[in-house]
Amino acid sequence: MSLFRASSSSFSRHFTTRTKKRSERRKETRPRMLRSIGRKVFASVGYSDAKSGDVKEKTGEEIRKESAEVRKQKVYLFTKSRCDGDATMKSILGGKGAGLAAMTNLGLRVPPGATLSVNTCKEYLERGKEIFKGGLEELIFEAVDVIGEEVSKIFWRKSTDFVGEELPLLLSVRSGAAASMPGMMDTVLNLGLNDRVVDALTATSFTEESGKRFLYDAYRRLLDLFGDVVFGIPHEDFERKLRKLKELRNAQNDVDLNADDLQSLCESYKDVYDAHDKTFPQDPEEQLMLTIEAVFKSWNNPRARVYREVTKTTGLAGTAVNIQAMVYGNLNDKSLSGVCFTRSPATGDDTIYGEWLQSSQGEDVVAGIRTPEQIEDMAKFGFGDALEELKEACDVLEKAYKNMMDVEFTVEDNVLYILQCRVGKRTGIAALKIATDLVEKNNLISPRDAVAKYVNVEHIEQVIHPTFRRPTFTSLGGGIDSWNVLAEGLAASPGCASGRIAFTSADAIKMHKFGQKVILVREETSAEDVGGMHASEGFLTARGGMTSHAAVVARGWGKPCVAGTKSMHFVDHEYHVAPHPRLEHIDLTTHPDALEPADTPRTIVERSVVFEEYPDVSFRKGDFISIDGTRGEVIEGEKELEPLGTAVKDNKALMDFMEWVDDIPSETVVYANCDTEKEIRFAMETFGAKGVGLCRTEHMFLASPDRVRCVRQLFLASDEDARAKALADIEPILRYDFANLLHAVGHEKSITIRLLDPPVHEFLPKDTELDDPEILEEITKYCGVSETTLRAKIAKLRETNPMLGNRGCRLGISHPGITAMTTRAIAHAYYDAHEKTGIQPVVKIMIPLVATVSEYLQQVHIIDREMHAAYLARRHTLRFAKEHFESRLAKEREYELDYHPFKVGCMLETPRSCLIAKNLIDIEDVGEENFPLRASFFSLGTNDLTQMTFGYSRDDSSFFQAYEREKVALVDPFEILDWDGVGKLIKIALNEITEEEKEEETDKDETGKPKSRPRRLRRLAEVSACGEHAGNPKSIEFFVRNKINVVSCSAFRVLGARLAVAKAQIHTEEDEERERE
Repeated sequence: MSLFRASSSSFSRHFTTRTKKRSERRKETRPRMLRSIGRKVFASVGYSDAKSGDVKEKTGEEIRKESAEVRKQKVYLFTKSRCDGDATMKSILGGKGAGLAAMTNLGLRVPPGATLSVNTCKEYLERGKEIFKGGLEELIFEAVDVIGEEVSKIFWRKSTDFVGEELPLLLSVRSGAAASMPGMMDTVLNLGLNDRVVDALTATSFTEESGKRFLYDAYRRLLDLFGDVVFGIPHEDFERKLRKLKELRNAQNDVDLNADDLQSLCESYKDVYDAHDKTFPQDPEEQLMLTIEAVFKSWNNPRARVYREVTKTTGLAGTAVNIQAMVYGNLNDKSLSGVCFTRSPATGDDTIYGEWLQSSQGEDVVAGIRTPEQIEDMAKFGFGDALEELKEACDVLEKAYKNMMDVEFTVEDNVLYILQCRVGKRTGIAALKIATDLVEKNNLISPRDAVAKYVNVEHIEQVIHPTFRRPTFTSLGGGIDSWNVLAEGLAASPGCASGRIAFTSADAIKMHKFGQKVILVREETSAEDVGGMHASEGFLTARGGMTSHAAVVARGWGKPCVAGTKSMHFVDHEYHVAPHPRLEHIDLTTHPDALEPADTPRTIVERSVVFEEYPDVSFRKGDFISIDGTRGEVIEGEKELEPLGTAVKDNKALMDFMEWVDDIPSETVVYANCDTEKEIRFAMETFGAKGVGLCRTEHMFLASPDRVRCVRQLFLASDEDARAKALADIEPILRYDFANLLHAVGHEKSITIRLLDPPVHEFLPKDTELDDPEILEEITKYCGVSETTLRAKIAKLRETNPMLGNRGCRLGISHPGITAMTTRAIAHAYYDAHEKTGIQPVVKIMIPLVATVSEYLQQVHIIDREMHAAYLARRHTLRFAKEHFESRLAKEREYELDYHPFKVGCMLETPRSCLIAKNLIDIEDVGEENFPLRASFFSLGTNDLTQMTFGYSRDDSSFFQAYEREKVALVDPFEILDWDGVGKLIKIALNEITEEEKEEETDKDETGKPKSRPRRLRRLAEVSACGEHAGNPKSIEFFVRNKINVVSCSAFRVLGARLAVAKAQIHTEEDEERERE
């Protein structure tokens, strides 16, 4: 840190001469500067100058004990002499404000400034301009004066105040919420400039071309940003003027325009104001107050709201406002603006990584207006000293935060300033490498810290995404072959995706709604594109770099992105259509607004994209294209994705990290929902599932046309003999399937098999089949009924509300032969597997949709009877492979199998089943050989439980979009478990089947009384969760906190679920520790 303090001194020396002149002039001309009054104002609201050497995380208790006065504080300064905030105050200062305070405390060279708190924004959104009365406005300008004293510049309040030849204090005003929302809210730069200042300076101290160019460049940026943010003038209106000027001057980039060009551009921008009946305010004081209000309002602008919705960001009160002294990356050719990461956000490699643009300002780097230079090339352009200083700043920040950091910086006339820092967004690959390196190489964090904070479930899911299945050879012929790389750009975010081209966000959203996969193709993306980006599989941009908007959003969302594709060019084809009243069948005299006048043609623009390597081939909206964000390739056509295979096991960082995950002990373990042998092996061997928590028999019934035919015969047959034949036909098929499943599960591993659950209508012929004469004839033939009878039976079996109709245990009660046949198939499959390899899996048979004890008993008696019959049939006839049983076989007799009945339980997926759970385990009935028939386990079917608790259909919840839009509901209860309602039902069931362990004899204390010990509870039956919620991190937290034994999710979610269980366990233990304190 000594370097930064030393550099600050050199910075002061750099401006010593100017500063003396300014100070003398200020004494004569300053209308009002902060003296003792301002300091008293800040002291009255808890203003302190406490500093911190590193970033320490406050405990919950410390935060709760913060004084009421500090919480009421509205303005927080960060200057070299005083700093009110620190890194832990994100909820008060926002992420950006907390970062600025932290960097100031660390001694980095940060332009001084002040932060208006998040609570101030919340108050503004509630009360409006009234909040500025009573001293707040005065406090803001006293803070501005403090900033001016720090940099020896004056903020001239009125347009008539300015005198002198020195550049006045100009300000940047930026938003900053507690959660990172890149590009979603508003920023205004160079605030304080006006016509009087620019005219005076260009006539005195900024007379050279470079000085004039700097001033007009800064002024046109202010006009553009202020018009957009404050007055709502579309940014595109200013961009249109800029593009027209560049075309006129034959300038490729903004930097190619000279001072005269930029001066004329400023006048053109004022014309834009006039066209919108607006006037740019010349008083800096008015500029500042209007901008502060606009930034507060930006919290609720459409793009910010959409971003919060698609990222499920909730619980934030508003945005802070950061007012900061400007530093100028566009001052001259010794100046630049840049963004960097302390490690690679794509791979996690331990090297500084970023981009910069010479003679640029603000958002130029991330906006993609030019393709930037790489950080390592700064020295080649004469910025070697700044690069070394930047590297040391990154090292200081990373050690302080103990994390990879995202840093914005500016070099003004060869002097480095750090403008912002935040924990950097990263890909899944990078997250794993960074976490493992911080533990093993840098010794900055522990494995437990890495699990709790550094890798999230989304990162894990990114890592296991498949890549393209690439061909083993490439055609040597001309033209576009089967695997053709059209162009190469920057590998901005890893992963692969194929989809149809969409050139606008609106098109992407519309195509996505029709079920199409979309690749959003743009020159560059902006915050307005967030809706279309969310609807797309990946992004392809012509401009921008690794820190562009598209790249940052893609990495944050885990989507592939190829950016800066310089060889990709957009072509707009214009078509002119002249409307004709007679052809349009519209009377313009009675409908004057229906069409434009007949002599005014309409212009239709059709966009396409071409690549330099293949200029004769164009791609239009709707054409397929593929991108590989790992390699930075753009590929023609739709490509097949490569199955994951053993890639997970080959990822050492992932395997190391998952070992740390498994080192966090928890009562909750992760199983997988699997229906095939392949799925089971994949889930258990590749992803580490401990068993199978749900095997759905209906998937076996519907696995092939022959099986569907048997099932239809069962429901549509003319008599019982035909039904019996259908069951007999399907039983050996299921037996074979179950045997394969048990082999895959393995010895002493658990598999839960659910009896047939879906409603009957899912097995019946569809209307399209009945409308086809050939298919209809085939169905009537194998069902043995006439067409009239067939249609009558189908009509009778169709239900108005099938999800609450004849399904689950009701289906088994209506057709007991299905339950009996399925049980026989499972039992004989078990003996087949045992005979062949000696394995003895733990088989659980689960009865679905139980609501009463009598329903359960009717089904469990059938199951018990068939289990015992299968045992009697097989116990003397098994022939074992000697390699598995030689030690257990006696020469004089064959091995005889002991009766080993399966466990039987039921699903808790109706509200009533949760209320009677205790009754289901208190059943005293016994079956064959005194086998107890009570429920030995439960599985929470949270999908149906949510449906029946809310009364929402899980198959048709289109209304929920309106709920989210109108804030009737913030989250979809089918995606995240409802803790308050559905969760309460689950807790009732858990309490019903939990009892306190009996006290044993304990040691006595000094008085002879038994020593007290924590209350111990015992769960009377194992409980699992197997719905979609079992793979959702927030829902998993509920299950862990309530000590659910198993969460069972789809195979590809197992790794993420293992991590979610460990995180939830850590958080639960931390909360319990705080409660004990």
